[in-house]
Amino acid sequence: MSAGAGDRGDDVLDWLGPKLHALRFEKLREEDAAAPDSTVQFLFRMADAVPSLRGRLDEHFHENRRRPSAHSFVGEIALEAPGLVASGRADLVRPLLDFLEAEYGADADVDNVIAVSFVEMLPNRGDRGAEIESLLGPKLRAELERQRSWPDPPEPTE
Repeated sequence: MSAGAGDRGDDVLDWLGPKLHALRFEKLREEDAAAPDSTVQFLFRMADAVPSLRGRLDEHFHENRRRPSAHSFVGEIALEAPGLVASGRADLVRPLLDFLEAEYGADADVDNVIAVSFVEMLPNRGDRGAEIESLLGPKLRAELERQRSWPDPPEPTE
């Protein structure tokens, strides 16, 4: 098996000394502790509900030391889903949308992942893949409309 990016980083830290290695270990422990368990369980449920994502999730877990980032994983999917819909493959996206709709509203941390890393990443009306909006259930559609109702930030002044 070839060395992954994390393995090469460990080699560099070993070369630099035990203090930097200990600092890295402590930082990784802090990051691992920061991820809410509910979001990790959400990803497991997602893999059960959308089996086509299971392999990607396994890879994500491996790359992230068995403690995934729900935001980054869902964000990657959010960038791909509209393109699938635009290319006529909405059937591949439907199970994901149904799952997210069912999950939304049950847990604040999971809601944050869905709202910030999926709904907020959806294309604007008129953009490629915007037809994904027509496939959203009522809870996700309401969240999208809520986000779209936010006022635009003021223009910067010089």
